Amino acid sequence: MKLSLSSFRTLPENSRNLLAAVVFAAAAGGSAVAFLWLTNLVFHVGIERLSSASPLVFVGGSLAIIVSTSLVSGLLMFRFAPDSAGSGVPQLKAAYWKDLGFVNLRSIIVKFVAGILTLGGGTSLGREGPSVFVGGGLASNISGLFGFPKSGRQGRIGE
Repeated sequence: MKLSLSSFRTLPENSRNLLAAVVFAAAAGGSAVAFLWLTNLVFHVGIERLSSASPLVFVGGSLAIIVSTSLVSGLLMFRFAPDSAGSGVPQLKAAYWKDLGFVNLRSIIVKFVAGILTLGGGTSLGREGPSVFVGGGLASNISGLFGFPKSGRQGRIGE
């Protein structure tokens, strides 16, 4: 059975809400797994490989990686999505109250890439905030694909 957006809209409301919640959870969980996997990959390619080098090479190389990934991440956020700066949770809360739950797709992508670079590059930040922001942002955007208006996404983020 093929489920299109038009057939989705014909489902009873409780079935639509359940299906939407399952899709939101899968998108958020999948993005969190991808975020962690890619962060570990960047860390392995950079910092972990340097650990077998001499102490001088390790210190210099890891400093160069931390500085370069932080600069690239800062440039991404400054140039393309200033609202993606910060840990992620306060920004998602602001979108919930200020923008009725709407999160710009560009901010999600920038937060995802910048978070992978900074965490994988060795910066001592947590992965939880970016994971929450990306997952909530994806739920917001998927709500739009399902036909929920921007004003109706506020309740969808938490489902």
